[in-house]
Amino acid sequence: MGVSMEEIKELRTKTGAGVLDCKKALLESNGDVKEAIDYLRKKGLAKAAKKSGRSTTEGLVKSKKGEEGKDIFLLAVMCETDFVARTDEFKAFADSVTSSIFQDVQETNRAVAVSEELVGKHQEEMTQAVAKIGENIQLGDYAKFTLSGAGKIYDYTHFTGKIGVAVEILCDQVSERLDELGKNICLHIAAFSPDFVSGEDIDEEVLNKEREIYTAQVRESGKPENIVANIVEGKIRKFKEERCLLSQGFALDESKTVQDLVNECSKEMGEKITVKRFARVSIGD
Repeated sequence: MGVSMEEIKELRTKTGAGVLDCKKALLESNGDVKEAIDYLRKKGLAKAAKKSGRSTTEGLVKSKKGEEGKDIFLLAVMCETDFVARTDEFKAFADSVTSSIFQDVQETNRAVAVSEELVGKHQEEMTQAVAKIGENIQLGDYAKFTLSGAGKIYDYTHFTGKIGVAVEILCDQVSERLDELGKNICLHIAAFSPDFVSGEDIDEEVLNKEREIYTAQVRESGKPENIVANIVEGKIRKFKEERCLLSQGFALDESKTVQDLVNECSKEMGEKITVKRFARVSIGD
């Protein structure tokens, strides 16, 4: 027998279970809604679905590497409490879903939100985990990099498990010195959370929006109109310095910028070094 969307909607309203779970329950129950509810309850799915509205501010950022380390995938797997995030059951689920999704997504240039389509594809796996673990579980941001040339992708997970970083560095030769640079840049990104690699990576639309805001602020402060533009451009330069990775003061030595670290490494190795992209995936920020 077939199952109509109206029947699925009715069962979802009564149980909060996912579309696929409701469809399966109705098929197993020959369309009888009461039996379908019992089916979902026996599977623990109705109970699990009712947890779906709870806040998920804890969890873990997991990583998955491809063959030869040329691919890196980061995923935020979120739950309700730190206690559950530290359990073996949650860790096992986080590892499992990360490995599963690794195969499903294309590479990105930054951290992005998991799509509804992707969540739907893994809904049954997640619902079963919710029923077993007893807390709401959600998927947060993710990033996937594939090495695009000579060089290496570096990654780092903070000891709390709540911050994961990946950075792609292009260089003809990979050495221990480059590895040191990669590690330090990962640590910096985890601590300072930049938004862009450099000013060249900022969309003009973003800069124009900032100019609009700064212009309004400066005019509101009563500054003469003939100096407003200069003040605004000064604020734009400051914005770039603070938000761009390469222009930020290095986390472990703010007398140097991250660009200074890259230049020093480049000089020592006699190689051109390019920080191409990075991603920072976190829980609770």
